[in-house]
Amino acid sequence: MGKPPKQPRTKGSLQPASSSRAAEIASSGSALSFQNLGGFAQFAGTTPGSPIATSTVDTDALSLTNSLDAELVVILKKISKRDAVTKLKALEELETYLRVNTSVIPAVIPSWAKMYVKLTIEVDRRVRLAANHVHLLVSTNAKKKLAPHLKEFIGAWLITMFDQSPDVARAARNSFETVFSEDKRLGVFEFCQKDILEYVTEMILSKTPDTLSDPRHVTKEDMAAKFARVISGCFYCIGHIIEKLSEEEREKYMEDYNALFDSPTLWKFLGHNSPVIRKSVYRFIKTLLIQWKGILSIRLNIICSAFFASFLSEKEQGTFSDMWDAILLLTKEFPEAWLIAGKKKPIMPKFCNFLRSGLNGAVNIGYPSILVIIANLPSEIRDQPAFYKDLFTSFWKGVSSESIDQSNSDVFMNANAECIVYSLISESNAGTDRASYLINDTFTNLIKTSISLSKEFPEEKSSTKLMAILAKHLTVLASAQSVKDSMTQFWNELDTFIVQTVIDCSVPRGYTSSLDSFCRNVSKFVAEVRSQLDEKSEKQSTLYSKMTDLVKRLIGASFTSSLVYKDKSPTLLLLANHAIKNYWDCLDESSLKEIIEQTKILLSLLTEDSQSTLESLSSVYVGLVSRISDSSEACGLWNLAIQKLSSIEGNNCQQAKALVAFLEQLNNSNNYQSNELDTMFEKYMIIQLDSSTKYIPENILQHLGTIGLKLHLLNPLFSEQTFNNVLVSFHKKLQQFLKLTKSADKVILGTALSILVILENILENRETACKLLDNKAFHGITTEVFEMMYINAEDGEDVDCRKIIARAASTVWNMISTSTANKDESYRSRLFKPILLHLKDSITDVTRSESPSGILNRVDKLISSFYAVGSQGFKEAMVILLGDANSWEALREPFTQYTSNLLTLTITDKYVGLIKTPPVDSDELMPVSYDSLGLSAYGRLIFSVAEYIVQIGPDEFFDGNNREWVMRHLTLSSIECQHGLDVPGCSRIWNSDVVGSTPIVLEFLQRVNYIFDYRFESVMVSELGHSWYTILYSAITNQSNSSSTNDNQDFLSFVANLILPSSVEDETTIIDAMSGVLVESILSKLVVQIGLKSDALPLWLKLVKAEATELKLPIKVAILNAIKTEFSQESDYKTLQSEITSKLSGISSLDEFGDNEGKAWKLLVLLNATSSHHGDAISIPSQRLMHLVLTIRKWFDDDSSLDDLEYHQRTRVLIQLAQLFINIAKSVKDVSGGQWDFFLERSYEWVTYSDPELDEELPFIYYAAQLFSTLKKLAYEGIVDLFAALDDQAPQYYETLLKLFTKEGEFALSTASTKPKIVYQELLADLIEDVPSSVLFESSDISEISGLLKVSNEVLQKRAFKLIEMHITHIVQELSVRLEFNANNEEESNDKVYIDKSIFDYMINPPNISKWHTLPLDEQALHDVFGFLLVWLLMFEHFNNITFRLKQEYTAQLKDANAVSKMIPFISKILGVGADQMIQPFDLSLWDINEYEVDGFDTAYEISYQVLAAHLYYRALKHIPSLIRQWWVDCKNRQLTIGIGSYTEKNFSAMLINSELDLVTRDDIKSLLEDNDGNEFTVKALRAASEVTATYRVDEQNMQIAIKLPSNFPLRQIDVESVQKVGVSDKQWRGWMFSVAAVIGSQNGNIVDALTVFKRNVNLHFSGVEDCTICYSIISAQDRSIPTKQCRTCKNKFHASCLYKWFRSSNSASCPLCRTVF
Repeated sequence: MGKPPKQPRTKGSLQPASSSRAAEIASSGSALSFQNLGGFAQFAGTTPGSPIATSTVDTDALSLTNSLDAELVVILKKISKRDAVTKLKALEELETYLRVNTSVIPAVIPSWAKMYVKLTIEVDRRVRLAANHVHLLVSTNAKKKLAPHLKEFIGAWLITMFDQSPDVARAARNSFETVFSEDKRLGVFEFCQKDILEYVTEMILSKTPDTLSDPRHVTKEDMAAKFARVISGCFYCIGHIIEKLSEEEREKYMEDYNALFDSPTLWKFLGHNSPVIRKSVYRFIKTLLIQWKGILSIRLNIICSAFFASFLSEKEQGTFSDMWDAILLLTKEFPEAWLIAGKKKPIMPKFCNFLRSGLNGAVNIGYPSILVIIANLPSEIRDQPAFYKDLFTSFWKGVSSESIDQSNSDVFMNANAECIVYSLISESNAGTDRASYLINDTFTNLIKTSISLSKEFPEEKSSTKLMAILAKHLTVLASAQSVKDSMTQFWNELDTFIVQTVIDCSVPRGYTSSLDSFCRNVSKFVAEVRSQLDEKSEKQSTLYSKMTDLVKRLIGASFTSSLVYKDKSPTLLLLANHAIKNYWDCLDESSLKEIIEQTKILLSLLTEDSQSTLESLSSVYVGLVSRISDSSEACGLWNLAIQKLSSIEGNNCQQAKALVAFLEQLNNSNNYQSNELDTMFEKYMIIQLDSSTKYIPENILQHLGTIGLKLHLLNPLFSEQTFNNVLVSFHKKLQQFLKLTKSADKVILGTALSILVILENILENRETACKLLDNKAFHGITTEVFEMMYINAEDGEDVDCRKIIARAASTVWNMISTSTANKDESYRSRLFKPILLHLKDSITDVTRSESPSGILNRVDKLISSFYAVGSQGFKEAMVILLGDANSWEALREPFTQYTSNLLTLTITDKYVGLIKTPPVDSDELMPVSYDSLGLSAYGRLIFSVAEYIVQIGPDEFFDGNNREWVMRHLTLSSIECQHGLDVPGCSRIWNSDVVGSTPIVLEFLQRVNYIFDYRFESVMVSELGHSWYTILYSAITNQSNSSSTNDNQDFLSFVANLILPSSVEDETTIIDAMSGVLVESILSKLVVQIGLKSDALPLWLKLVKAEATELKLPIKVAILNAIKTEFSQESDYKTLQSEITSKLSGISSLDEFGDNEGKAWKLLVLLNATSSHHGDAISIPSQRLMHLVLTIRKWFDDDSSLDDLEYHQRTRVLIQLAQLFINIAKSVKDVSGGQWDFFLERSYEWVTYSDPELDEELPFIYYAAQLFSTLKKLAYEGIVDLFAALDDQAPQYYETLLKLFTKEGEFALSTASTKPKIVYQELLADLIEDVPSSVLFESSDISEISGLLKVSNEVLQKRAFKLIEMHITHIVQELSVRLEFNANNEEESNDKVYIDKSIFDYMINPPNISKWHTLPLDEQALHDVFGFLLVWLLMFEHFNNITFRLKQEYTAQLKDANAVSKMIPFISKILGVGADQMIQPFDLSLWDINEYEVDGFDTAYEISYQVLAAHLYYRALKHIPSLIRQWWVDCKNRQLTIGIGSYTEKNFSAMLINSELDLVTRDDIKSLLEDNDGNEFTVKALRAASEVTATYRVDEQNMQIAIKLPSNFPLRQIDVESVQKVGVSDKQWRGWMFSVAAVIGSQNGNIVDALTVFKRNVNLHFSGVEDCTICYSIISAQDRSIPTKQCRTCKNKFHASCLYKWFRSSNSASCPLCRTVF
């Protein structure tokens, strides 16, 4: 080992600092030497209680911790660290530790006492705060054990209570007050006074910033801040002690106090650069002046010079309060201090300079204190000859300082004025000559400058309170008796100054204010002086007299100058007006007359085109008129002005402005009416207001109208004729606006808005509002205002203006409502009846564009504004709005007619088939007009009423109001509207062709259902409800329509009215049919929910007999339908069926169905009505039914009698007969006979020879087909005779049904889909399900059925799909056989196959679904989307069990038409693939898409489309992967390409790969592949690698290839790798590899197909078959053929397909090798 390297030498051979070495020295126990530490030796050790300046804890403190817990010792040592963060964490740990271990606190006190002294003066606030928190914990738990150590830290504790940080001071104060109760604190101070004094004295006199902190580790800024905090705390601390202790206690330690107070160091802190310290010293002196004057009095010589120097130079805002308190106390207690301070150099020049500086910024504190200083200055200073001049000159100079601004100038001026007044009165009382100077120079100049301003005192500094201040001090001065004789010159100068300035209209030289500012200040000044004057006070008599004289001259000068200096007249007249207003009661009669005469001359200013002049003139003139006590004189003066105004010609705008100005000022207490005023007002309000050539701004006209009408309403200003003319004009103008609201020009819009503004302004005042509403001429206006609230602002031009008008009208209306709130209902009814009548007309007025909801809003707005629901006024308003039943019937009259399209509803509504009144042609219908929403007048009425009933509640509307006729209209109309929804156009209550009308109708239906259910429930819970059958029966038999007083019985009365015939005519009308629907619904609910007693059944059955005349046929049917479910097995009910059957059996022929009495018809209908839906339809003996069948068969022996029936009646009869056959068939299932053939024959005949395009015959076909359906079901139940009959007739029947079915595809393109039509179509679809395949293939083709894929009926679409699927399966089988047996490799072969054109055209023309993700599902063309998806599903059905060649043909057609480019984006849109980021692709994880059943599709759910689209994509990838791959490669939409790629890989690729591998490994397929006639051929599938290997063993050697499927198969091509080749050339081998890849990649084959091609190539190669010299493969990848086309010259063979491609690409028919022409 070598010698250790020599260590570098250090200066003085000292060792570097080391914590380990320090620890060794500390642990050695030897004392450390501090004699060489120099100035820092003071940190080494201290006496108890002295402050320690270092930031570490000394050895003595740590030595006390030997007996403490090790954890606690570690914490205490951390506190001794220099780093503030370490200290803070350690203090927090210590607090936590001590809270848990409070028992160790007494042991910690010695160490903590020393630490706390140092921690309280730490730089970091957080450390100080944490230390005081610990100190609180220690001191509160230590209790008496704290006493021995209290003196050590009491000084530090007290100064911390005055820490600059509020939270630290609060923590220290909190701990002190917690430990020492209030009665013990004084004792603590007495006990520790000496220690506190010593601590404070040492700090104040001995410490400096450098000695209080360690300069090595503390910045200068922190050192200075710490020193200021500690020293200021010491001053506050000693001041606090002096405040708390008595002088006797303080004198005990007088020696210590003297030592402190006698030290010049103490008072030097008055000039310290820290404002914190200076503030504490000021507070300290203030405390001494209050608590201990004696100790200061003997030291004034020491204090004054320093204190005054600091006082006169202090500029720190934070110190001002304490400093000024101290200086005022010092001046008051020791005035001689000013003399002492000025011993060396006079103090007053310094003080004057202080005043000129604006008190160094102490404006708000200092200036109010100046008077105290002046009052207490020693006479030696005040008696100096130039004292006041120097003082007030300097005082005024202070206004120029930057510290004086507008916010505090009033403080300055008030101080200046009060000092002048005080000094002036003082000098006057003393009898000196200086008073004259003070009043004539100082005070006079102060007022002049304040009024006229100057450079030193510009307007920017003038306060709004200034004139009040001057007036106050002038009043005080003028009231002093000693100065009255001295003020003569003052008054003369003031009068001359003000009046002459007004006369000259120019401010004297030396002043800077404008004339406007001067007049404004003079106005304020004289007004403020007037507010101070008391004419009864003797002291103010002189002031009163002088000011009155001044004002008289001021008014005269103002009037005169305003005529001379017309541009200044606004300001001068305003000054005069203020003077008149304030001093009117001070002027004598002669002065007033003089002013009045002068005022008349001012009317010449009316022609001045200045708004300010007019306003000022009107203010003066009208103000004077209103103040004149003589009414005749006042009226004369007013009329003089009006005459002058009316004489102004050629300038209407000037005249209007002047009139506005005069009316604004008018206090209309006298009769000021005049013809001239009427004429002018009418001119502006009637003519000018809507003039197209307006010369007057609208705001002036609005203002004029507001003021004029307001004044007139309070006290007549115009004639009554003029007032009425104006209101009538307003009414007409508003009407004009409403009539032309869409095309109204800007003039009409502006006029309407102006009128509303005028009305709004008038109605703001409750008094004028009430008087306006009382005027009859205004009542018409309320209607127009109400209407204007609801104008359609968006309809027309000037949208913003219309919106403003609507809002203004709403405001006016609300004001009208508020104004009538306290009026009685009769008053409101009179006022608003015109509106109610107008609203009533509006409801049925189809020319209006408002919806029923909009009308309802108006009704609600009107009624709720004035009446409580249920009040008498409310009821009266409803009577007016509703009208009576006759008016409703008149409105409903056009809807009693109907056209033939209503009859189709017989399929869904059996009551429609009972209507006996024949339909009319469309051109014979009564005309009906519709509004913009498609509603008729009647529709508007019922829709509005229904909504309003829901809004206020059915109880409020119906109970006790005899309004059951309204209920009847609503419920019947709801049924008619439902008919209109089921068959668009059959209800004319609304026009279904209008877009947006249907939702309104649906809302109406919901509301009527709610009203009906609500009222029905009220019956359910009532006692009357349980005896409903008795009440209704009594009403029916007694024909009583009188309404009951009971609310619940009202509803039953409504039901009774429905049951009773609405007319004496026997014909069944559409109203009767709808009543039947309603009655059945009501009675069914009553029977089910409440019940019908069996003893009441005979009474009701008696009513429904055919011969009973009380009820019409639909009502009888309704009653039977309501009760048969519960009572069909009752004997009475069966007896009724038997009776009806017997009577019907007595009908001899069909002729009797045309009888006017309709007996046969009623029996037929009632028998069907009694039939039950379950079990035997007609529960009577079979013999009777068979007898009836025999009777009916006889009717048809000569069916020519049917031709004698009217067409409408014949159809109705046949429909009922078809229903009867159905009911009979269900009831005679066990009876053999010829009835089955008869029923089938009738059904076939009716279905075959009826036209479904005719509305009357569609229900007939439906029920005939329904009969066939019933018979078919019964046959399948085991009725042998029926089954045999059905088997014979089924083929021809299905052929007819198939024709009807295919016809629906043609009808769908020309007619709208209706509910009856849909029901009929669904029945056909259901029946056609069992069509024999032979009938299907012979009687139809795909093109006939494909039209049904586009219809808007999901059931038809599905059935059409099934039928076409059957066709496709049949076609594919035939084509496959034909192509295989007619195989021909000639490219020119005519044996072509084509996809059906109707299918193909649909495939390549997808519907538009660009808004699939933005529009709601119900707004999409759902059936078109479904049809498109179905047609592609049918396309893929072509590929099931298909041959290779046929698959090629179909694929080629799809490729040529580029069909895939239409299909893939379409299904991608539905699946959300490739869309923006806001749309997530459809999640397929929960769905199995290998198979799909179309019957499970539901067009109402988006998920159905998504699942079907996913299945289609799967089928496309499976059947035509090459086309999908080619589209994916060529697609230019990168976002879609990426989306398709990721979606395919995630959801389809793995499935398809597994399918391929499953196929390869399937036992039958694998054995077929490996069967190779002795040559070994093996196939292996590697699932993990998605790979298949094929090995061909030749002469003990292997020939092997591997087919790898990519992860996104089939979008990417497979990889065919050559593992090993034997016995073939490279060209041949590459050709074979290409063939294998082409089978899958280009020919849509699978891996089995590819391996088969490979195996055949190898077998044929080793069998000697030559390969094609074009593709170098024996087996063609295109058509799987071998080379057969041989060149005659070179003898080479080619595939026909390869040769054909060669000919096309080379444009030559020569051999590819020898070029010989074939």
